[in-house]
Amino acid sequence: MKKEGSQKTKTCSTCHEEKPLSEFYKYRWSKDGYRGQCKECMYIRDKKNVERVKRKIFIHYSGNPPKCQCCGETTFEFLSLDHLHNNGAEHRRTYEGAKILWWIIRNNYPEGFQVLCRNCNWAKYAYGVCPHQKKKERQAPSSPSFQRKNRKQNQLKNTP
Repeated sequence: MKKEGSQKTKTCSTCHEEKPLSEFYKYRWSKDGYRGQCKECMYIRDKKNVERVKRKIFIHYSGNPPKCQCCGETTFEFLSLDHLHNNGAEHRRTYEGAKILWWIIRNNYPEGFQVLCRNCNWAKYAYGVCPHQKKKERQAPSSPSFQRKNRKQNQLKNTP
């Protein structure tokens, strides 16, 4: 720790820049009472850790590469974790933010989760079902709308 003018400074162990002590978190177990990494470097490190863990979880629940279970979107930044039984609010009260990711790993990837893109996840929340699912149901051979459509097509073919 150095004293520059009236402000004490410290060199970050990651970026090796000399910064004022206000740029370091306090840490009572170190000799000088501050963490070795500056706040910015710790933020970057934590963000990378969360992304690594999130990718691992997404791969477990949706395959590699991770994709939306509804529409097939594969852009990682668009993907999110969804509670199958719509009980996410309960979980968020207990495990806010990234803590749920660590909980999933500690509990050996429990059932009840799926990977959805943010659009599908929001539609499921707002409308109860994603429009992609409604479309799939209409196109399914066993759905009444598909059977009606198929019947009409067959009638048109049989008319002279």
